[in-house]
Amino acid sequence: MIAEPVTFIGKCLRYHGFKGEVVIALEPSVRKYIQKAEWVFINIDNSPVPFFVESISATDQSAILKLKGIDKEKQLPEILQQDVFVASSLFPSKFKPQQNEFQGFTVFSQEKEIGTAHELVDYNGNLLLQVFNHEKEILIPVNDNTIVSVDKRKKKIVVEVPEGLLELYL
Repeated sequence: MIAEPVTFIGKCLRYHGFKGEVVIALEPSVRKYIQKAEWVFINIDNSPVPFFVESISATDQSAILKLKGIDKEKQLPEILQQDVFVASSLFPSKFKPQQNEFQGFTVFSQEKEIGTAHELVDYNGNLLLQVFNHEKEILIPVNDNTIVSVDKRKKKIVVEVPEGLLELYL
């Protein structure tokens, strides 16, 4: 049982290398607060299991965590696709993770409007931006190569999609 409150930060997607590192898909807006986490809690069999964090390398969408006790010989497949939490004390008292942070943003490719962003989704370890163009769903990979800019004030996302991707959906 956890003695202090915890906050959901993301989902454990996959292993990274063979030294006990795991990739976590992060909830929007949590990156700057988790850099000093000493422990993470990963749900295993519906119970939060603590893991000591040896190092964290985070971007806006994901983090690579080196967890003590997990290495090439001792990888725990039961942690994959599980929810990850950290102590709530790492966050400001009024902090609320921003789920669906980009919902309602207009998504553009170059100057052409693609549609309206709905949410970020994890699909087999790949982070995708779910966009709707009328009734059609479009899934755009989220990485440094596809997201050109995000303007929160104008609620606008500019993407550079791989050639032929939009034609598959439209």
